[in-house]
Amino acid sequence: IAGGLAVVAAFVRRQKTHPEPIVDLALFESRSFTIANFSGLAFFAGFAAMGLNNVLFLREAWGYDILTAGLLTAAAPVVVAICAPFSGRLAHRHGFRPFVVMGPLIIAGFMVLFTALFESERQPVLFLILYSILAIGVGAFIPVNTAAAMAELPADRLSVGGAVNNTFRQVGSVLGIAALVAVLGDPTGHEELVDSFHRGWYLIAGTMVLAGLTGLRQRRG
Repeated sequence: IAGGLAVVAAFVRRQKTHPEPIVDLALFESRSFTIANFSGLAFFAGFAAMGLNNVLFLREAWGYDILTAGLLTAAAPVVVAICAPFSGRLAHRHGFRPFVVMGPLIIAGFMVLFTALFESERQPVLFLILYSILAIGVGAFIPVNTAAAMAELPADRLSVGGAVNNTFRQVGSVLGIAALVAVLGDPTGHEELVDSFHRGWYLIAGTMVLAGLTGLRQRRG
């Protein structure tokens, strides 16, 4: 970690002085771009961790096979695909901020609800319903946050801005998976196993709250 941070610091310093930098740091003079990237970093940390934590919970705590676990999580992406166009249109009318704040907070609330409802006893129908409703928060955040990142950039910086935005997503995903693995640990019994997944859901809720709070600084539209 220390080595990685040192490399990042050296990279930033080099970009400030190089006549043709890979990443134009002037992009971060845009408030909308900066907030969207750091909000996305936190969101995708939780988003990646959520996907892994939920599938592992279905497989290891509830004992489902791979196909069943996949089917129980398959409806959520469909809900995201349905919601995304509507959230984009509404954001054009009402601004970015409500969506990049409420989206993550919806997910955080459901993660806390998961810890209260799901123990060792199988409840597949309830899991499917709640996970599908939770996906509304994902559909509210992702397209709108991406639009917010690009909104203030000049046309000749859109490709670089999009690449930076995607990099923040990927780094967030890596950090989220790493944090989840650390939180899950190495439980020895079934009760400890379930508790470890509860810790994972709390971790996800925390990253989503951080994303929502960061989104409060986003401009309205």
